[in-house]
Amino acid sequence: MSEGDAIVIAHLLRSREYGQIKIGLQRACEFYEAQRYFRDPSVLVVAGGQHLSSPDVKVRRWAYKLVALLRANTLLEPLREAIKVETDAENLSWAVAAFFRLAPQKDREALRKEENTPFFNTALELSATLYEERPDLERRTMIDLKAFEADVLVQKWICLLTGYAGLPQHSVSRRFSDLELARNLVSHDDKEIVEYSIWALHRNSQGTPGKLLIPPADLIRHPANVRRWLYRLIAKTEGSAVRFTDLLEEGMHDVEPAAREGLALGLATLKVPKLRLSILYWFERERVEAVRLPLIDHLGRNASGSEGDRLFRQTLTDEIARTVSELQRKKIQSVLGVELLEAQPTLDFGDNGHELLRLRLASAGGPVTINTLLIANGSLNMTIDKSSNITAGSVSTGIINTGEIRESVIANIKAQSGDPVMSSLGPELARFLERAAVEPTISDDDRLSINEEAALVTAPDAGDDRLRRAKKFGTFLRGLLAAPGVANTFVDEGTKLINTLSNLGG
Repeated sequence: MSEGDAIVIAHLLRSREYGQIKIGLQRACEFYEAQRYFRDPSVLVVAGGQHLSSPDVKVRRWAYKLVALLRANTLLEPLREAIKVETDAENLSWAVAAFFRLAPQKDREALRKEENTPFFNTALELSATLYEERPDLERRTMIDLKAFEADVLVQKWICLLTGYAGLPQHSVSRRFSDLELARNLVSHDDKEIVEYSIWALHRNSQGTPGKLLIPPADLIRHPANVRRWLYRLIAKTEGSAVRFTDLLEEGMHDVEPAAREGLALGLATLKVPKLRLSILYWFERERVEAVRLPLIDHLGRNASGSEGDRLFRQTLTDEIARTVSELQRKKIQSVLGVELLEAQPTLDFGDNGHELLRLRLASAGGPVTINTLLIANGSLNMTIDKSSNITAGSVSTGIINTGEIRESVIANIKAQSGDPVMSSLGPELARFLERAAVEPTISDDDRLSINEEAALVTAPDAGDDRLRRAKKFGTFLRGLLAAPGVANTFVDEGTKLINTLSNLGG
């Protein structure tokens, strides 16, 4: 695990907000499950022990899981005490899973026989096997199919065991594997069980969107907790993300932050050129920090290396200057591998007072390379990488605004005038964008969205996807123009553009 990731997680775990703490615990668990460890796990051990007694149910649940992953013997006694007072059944099952990983054999046997904690023929019998190093793939519990169908917590644990299983298991049925049972739960009336079913496919090595028994386009109508894991399953691989770009682009506009966070987490480690501009514009408009953090991971991953995406890197570099979040700033520095030095530069300008000719920077860290100068809020901030020389790069205001996007769209229209689609759409689209720029009856957010959608349609790399993007743009405009208070004259101009968009391609 990088030092930057460790700093971000530690910051979250120290928060006073339960939501932030839960995210920190979740991230720590994800890293440990991926065998990416803290150099000094003491901060996690302390946090794990502390949050075992949290008033928040979800914080306790993730604390139990973290304690199991840390395998710190010092946490066994606090865990034993937590089991005695835990009132939530699902939390108790996670506490038992952790206990069976940490406790010696005699203590595990004692818990099995504990009268106050019914064990056999319950979900605890399943949760106790979660961290077995050599699970018996054919071992049957005392739970049968009838009990499985009647107990939602047992159903959840079949999904959990399916997700973590390396090989197919048969916990409650000789005929049906756990994976088969978990897949069938996607049609359950309880939407939380549907969520667990989709999570199992996402987490299981054999799970793919193709194994869903209900099409993703139908599942997208389910609540946010289901959509969150549906997006992650769809974005499990670059190939599946490309196949479902329509749903992923819709997900970027999902009204629920939890669902958008799921999509951002799915995309965090992927490279999907087809969604490049959509993701960039999403990052620019996203305001929820929990969503922005994995988007920073995505942009950073795609910006790294000599062949990295320069626009992504520039966007992140600029964000350092304008973000008010110390956590996001640290995250960006981590993914870019940059350092902010607080040093006063000496600038020499040419006769015209604008061209930067030379830059001197006194740094205790030795010679540096200045990749970008960021001018924001009237001050000069420098983002630098250590190197053997000092060179000056570009000067940027660090903001992608509506006017810049509109100018880019119009430039794309002119550059592609020989394209049949662009030749029929371009002039009318350009006129509409100019009108939208000054239309007082729409909001600035609407103006930005109009230009973002137009940018997708006119992108030089749109290729065969241009017609689909045009239809989607038309659908977006219909909704915008139907809003109360929009001027009739603007509606008329927009309707003309919608008709043109609808008739593209015959």
